Amino acid sequence: MKNLFSALTFVVLLISVTTPVYSQFELKILTDKQEYAYGEEITIFCKVKNTSDSTISIWSGSYDSNHAGFIWNGFNSLDFGASLPTYLEIIFQPGNERVYKWIIDPRIYGLPKTNGLNKIVGFHTLFPGLSDTTFFQAPKYYGGVIHVGYYKSDSVAVDSLRQNFSITKLSSVSYDILNKISDEWDVAGHSLDSIRTVLNSTNLFNYVEYSPNVQYADVYVVGVEEMDIIENFKVSPPYPNPFNPSTNILYSLPSHADISFLIYNSNGEEVWSSSATNQTVGQHQITWNGTDQHGKHVSSGVYFYQLRVNPSSGTSTFFQRSGKMLLLK
Repeated sequence: MKNLFSALTFVVLLISVTTPVYSQFELKILTDKQEYAYGEEITIFCKVKNTSDSTISIWSGSYDSNHAGFIWNGFNSLDFGASLPTYLEIIFQPGNERVYKWIIDPRIYGLPKTNGLNKIVGFHTLFPGLSDTTFFQAPKYYGGVIHVGYYKSDSVAVDSLRQNFSITKLSSVSYDILNKISDEWDVAGHSLDSIRTVLNSTNLFNYVEYSPNVQYADVYVVGVEEMDIIENFKVSPPYPNPFNPSTNILYSLPSHADISFLIYNSNGEEVWSSSATNQTVGQHQITWNGTDQHGKHVSSGVYFYQLRVNPSSGTSTFFQRSGKMLLLK
């Protein structure tokens, strides 16, 4: 009996130590507008706020993905997130709010999938007890980017099928050893779900997948004293875009900061990166010459950039900007 009591005491203590207190946090999901036109970009925010008077530290196994997410009429953002595994300590100061931001381009993701009223449920994997729901109006989008794989021997039939649906080929990679081809296609005039159903019914394809990159456009911490820093951090779109052979990104820092710049391909694989420590206040420029980390030229296609900024002042502010570029050869 004594051993049983000791075991039960240990279990109770273990539960009390390891169970997070979700009541100390508040989660909100919202969009930048209540109504959108056809094909208009939709910005989604997920905000997690520490409502307590205590500083709370949580260790996470992933730097960007598998934190905040959303479910949008059956579309789960974490199913298509590009995971960047890094062990990270997330610190929530009293009253501070960690903001996750996505910019959804219908031309890539084929969203919205529903016409009229759309529902988004926001959540956070570190706080499974928290969620929030928001609604907005938007027309269903017909188009988007898909990735397909097939055998070289079927290339003529595949190309004929692609042309029948007026689908544009964005990029193509041939794997000679496997006798396979991997393409990135731009669909217009058809929903991605309907195209995927048709393509899978032909038995010509090894896989038909949606664009796998649902990355944050921003991740930053908001405290009352830090709003000015965030609002004064500026990043210009890549120019030129589309580009060949190089493109430039201008950004302006309101304070000294450590920066890192990363580029990913459409499969979420890092192809190039650059970093700088304690960069000065003012305007800076990053140029990418369309090469990988070894100086080898990459193939044509869609690429995603991510600029991460950590102010050197020691504040808890962290934010980033992301976007896409098209390399044409």
